[in-house]
Amino acid sequence: MDAKNYRLQQLFSGTQQFVIPIYQRQYSWEQRDWQALWDDILDVYEEGGEDIHFLGSIVSKPYSAAAGGISSFVVIDGQQRLTTLTLLIAALRDTFAALDDGRVVTADKLHNLYLTNQYGDGNERYKVVPTRSDQEQYFRVIDRKALAATDPNRTDRIGPAYHFFTRQLRSTDSSGAVLDLTKLEKVILGQFEVVSITLGPDDNDYRVFESLNARGRPLSQTDLLRNYFLMRFDGDMQESVYAEYFLPMTTSLQALPPNRSDTMFQYALQRTGIYVRDKDVYFQWKRRCDKLSLPELREEIAGIAFDCENFLRIQIPALEPDERVRFQLDRLVRLGITTPTPYLLNAYRWYRGTGSTASDRDVNAAGLATILSYIESFLIRRLLCGIPTNPLNRIFLRLADQLDPSLDPVTATRVALSQPGLRWPDDVTFADNFATYPLYKDTRPNQRRLILDTLEMSYGHKEALDPSTTTIEHVMPKTLTNEWRDQLGLDADRIHARWLDTVGNLTLSGYNAEMSNKPFAEKRKWLATSKYDLNAMIAEQDHWDDNAIQERAKVLTERAIRIWVGPVQRS
Repeated sequence: MDAKNYRLQQLFSGTQQFVIPIYQRQYSWEQRDWQALWDDILDVYEEGGEDIHFLGSIVSKPYSAAAGGISSFVVIDGQQRLTTLTLLIAALRDTFAALDDGRVVTADKLHNLYLTNQYGDGNERYKVVPTRSDQEQYFRVIDRKALAATDPNRTDRIGPAYHFFTRQLRSTDSSGAVLDLTKLEKVILGQFEVVSITLGPDDNDYRVFESLNARGRPLSQTDLLRNYFLMRFDGDMQESVYAEYFLPMTTSLQALPPNRSDTMFQYALQRTGIYVRDKDVYFQWKRRCDKLSLPELREEIAGIAFDCENFLRIQIPALEPDERVRFQLDRLVRLGITTPTPYLLNAYRWYRGTGSTASDRDVNAAGLATILSYIESFLIRRLLCGIPTNPLNRIFLRLADQLDPSLDPVTATRVALSQPGLRWPDDVTFADNFATYPLYKDTRPNQRRLILDTLEMSYGHKEALDPSTTTIEHVMPKTLTNEWRDQLGLDADRIHARWLDTVGNLTLSGYNAEMSNKPFAEKRKWLATSKYDLNAMIAEQDHWDDNAIQERAKVLTERAIRIWVGPVQRS
């Protein structure tokens, strides 16, 4: 390992280039990072003098020597800093070129000495070659071409960084004076310094990468894993693994909210029965894969890529082509409980598994939809019986190993979930709790809406419900008026507290604003015009009191028992 201090004019001069390998993440510095660098530059500029300002370190490893004598170095750490500095120099070059005072010579000097290898071919022309996803925009900046229109599905920070520095260079210092570009050039190239650490052939570049990860902007678990996997391979094999697996995964995972890619790797590992905390995903995967040969590692990565496809279907049901499976997945998404995901990844392998992901179990689309319905019933019955959710992680982590191998996966799933220790409420327990559970108060909005929508659908509607046209209505209102107190009688407060948020008092309506807390006689007229079957029984009542609420709850409970099946009954 060799470490030397270099001013920027030394670092970028000479026939050499720094290559950002494909496993590195996309350029990710933001305005706060650019602003911090610019503030440092302005401080040194305004102070004058010859003091040196330290920018940090660049860690690289010799890669190759091209026929033209260009020395190439693979960047292990410092790619964000290198990319930013060259974008700054490009902005300075173009600002000089725009001046009408003959300083185009200075612009050409910056271009030929610090941004390009003048006589290099292809990518060897560039002092810095960013990772593949950044190359188009970056090369356009260096080649003085107009930036391409950005893909709305991808984050581009190359163009914004270049434009940020261009604006700053055309601004003023803290006193309001126009910036002296010649002085700025001397400051940037001559007074800013980095430590360039060049690894030797015996240095373990990945160990160095791990130790330096705390520097700069922290890497996500996904970044660390991608780098670890790809750095295990060399040359063409690395390119092949990246193109076949990691590039498609990176692209597809952008459809998810931030940090969900980390969750995908977490669930893909938990699918194997290993419990892993979110902060330990990288280390657990590394521990699992360190002992694998390269062919075995490639097969493991292929499995992860397959799990990624399935994870996306679980998270975004619209991606699932089968209507039955898509319907059930959408219901689980609405329920908002993600703990079954490790088991669902296994079920998807039984459904779609081919090649390296093949399984001795097999389910068709109808079977997978049924498995999903069992899991939904298990979760909803537990939810409405007030059973704590904290054991769910462990339950679904172990479930695949608890299936009876003599049964098909669909039947085996229901049997395994029916183990007494897993607390899947039977019909009696569910009936005792469903009618009295404070559904509106103790569930999330999407959960209670799913339950009421499902009860309505159970009447056999041929037309799909449109949730956007209705909201949940309390028949007995949240605030009791004098008319409502008269209707409920002397026990009005007790009845109100006991039944307000329960299923017997809740319905769906598009007339909530009109009904508000009006007397039942007026609400009844609105509900009588409704096309929803949930409102029919209410509209038939002369009074709305505890007896009416409990009678309706009884009817809905009978439906709920049929909709959300219970455990296998043991003899």
